[in-house]
Amino acid sequence: MDGQPDISGLVASRAELKAAGIDSFTVPKPVKKTEPVLTEEEEASFQILAAKESSLDFFRDLEWAYNGLGNKALKPEDAPSGSAWYMLEYGRSARAEFMKQVMGYFLKKEKEKEDQQALKDDHRKQMRFIETLSEEVKGISYEMVSQISDAEFLALAKERGLALS
Repeated sequence: MDGQPDISGLVASRAELKAAGIDSFTVPKPVKKTEPVLTEEEEASFQILAAKESSLDFFRDLEWAYNGLGNKALKPEDAPSGSAWYMLEYGRSARAEFMKQVMGYFLKKEKEKEDQQALKDDHRKQMRFIETLSEEVKGISYEMVSQISDAEFLALAKERGLALS
């Protein structure tokens, strides 16, 4: 038998069974699974939730569930979406795991916000530099143009095809 001992001949005596706290052995009957029964109010609440728009906004739903964890009065119809209600139910049943996941998402969201703010700040710095550079170029251009006569300027413009005839 594939290297396993044959235990088919082993039989416990009544005294051994009694010593182990087993007076008799009965085969357990299978437990019949029943669907949860909803009250009319719960059914109506779920119907309202089902009719809500199905667009997903993950962070909105997660934040709603996180904020609603301690509020026992919330009903499915109060949720912004089915996924928000599912997250709340999950958070209530497995709070430690839910909190671990929520903190990860909130930290990620905060990091993204910081990164976006850094990009905005960089953009502002670049725009200030460009504006300053533009003013400098205008000043230099005006100084250069003022150093030549109108006739020379007009000749240059015609030469480059910039002047009207």
